[in-house]
Amino acid sequence: MVKDEYSLPPRKSLICRWTGTIFLLCAAALGIGTLLSGVFPGPKSHCGESGCTWSLRPSMLLEEEAMKAVQASPATERRFDAYAARPLVRAGIAGVTALDDGPFALILLCVGLALRRLGGKDGEPLAAALPWLRRAALMAVIWAIGRPVSDSLMVMLLSPGTPEGGQWAITIDLLDIGSALMLGIAAFATVWAIEAGLKAQRDLDRFV
Repeated sequence: MVKDEYSLPPRKSLICRWTGTIFLLCAAALGIGTLLSGVFPGPKSHCGESGCTWSLRPSMLLEEEAMKAVQASPATERRFDAYAARPLVRAGIAGVTALDDGPFALILLCVGLALRRLGGKDGEPLAAALPWLRRAALMAVIWAIGRPVSDSLMVMLLSPGTPEGGQWAITIDLLDIGSALMLGIAAFATVWAIEAGLKAQRDLDRFV
């Protein structure tokens, strides 16, 4: 087997391993938050002179205009809170949040594992990291496509509890979608280029 000549020096390897661990912890935190989103919808914290408080405010999940309409009066917000407390609505919030945040959590997971592999001391660190970078790029593309779907579903799920009532909605921000897609495609292209260079180097080493 040809030795991987692209391993990092000790200091950079350590940085990669620690950074990868941070990514993994963030992925775990986001995953836990996604699982609990139906139980604790719209968490809100506030810190002041008397200390920090934590509360639930489901109206924070609404788009800006609908959120302002709901928060315009305490009675309106209480009615919305009662609607958001329904078991089916809570389940829907959890499902839509998973559709939105799930791929992003997987991006963090894959990047974290790639960094951990890249900072490895044995084997072929670069070759071990590339598959995880490829998966992260794929998740980035899925996340870009899934975000407008999840945003639209959240509006349709929560709108019956607002003063305007239930409505169909298609929420699409072409700038956000295009930016995320371009980043995902750029990541794919980078991985392919590195894989091609690594393969060429291995073929040359075998030939020599």
